[in-house]
Amino acid sequence: MKKHGILLVGAKRTHQRSHAEVFRAHPKCTLVAVASQKGDPEGRAALYQALADELDVPYIPDLDEALARDDVDIVSSTPMVEFQRGVAEKCMDAGKHVYMDKPLAGTVKDLDLIVAAAERNDVRVQMF
Repeated sequence: MKKHGILLVGAKRTHQRSHAEVFRAHPKCTLVAVASQKGDPEGRAALYQALADELDVPYIPDLDEALARDDVDIVSSTPMVEFQRGVAEKCMDAGKHVYMDKPLAGTVKDLDLIVAAAERNDVRVQMF
């Protein structure tokens, strides 16, 4: 049975820890890594690293590098709302399905862009 590789984009002090535990417990899923955007615009690199250490998976500080991995099928995304759309679009444009934290978007325009990315890439997106 092939397992779905789960990439976590989100640090400690978000809902990512609990999402990770649900994915880890599912028999068809395996945690692959924790990743953040290159340059960590949220300024939370230490929290990403701490989550990766807790979960015993690698931390990849470059989202593009993480999305290029063949073993990533689904991204669990919990960045700050200001970065939610950009991260979601990047993941979907890489052909990955995305599980998004709430709120889905900070603006209606961002929401429309998320929907458009899901449609143009034929991927699934679900909100917590």
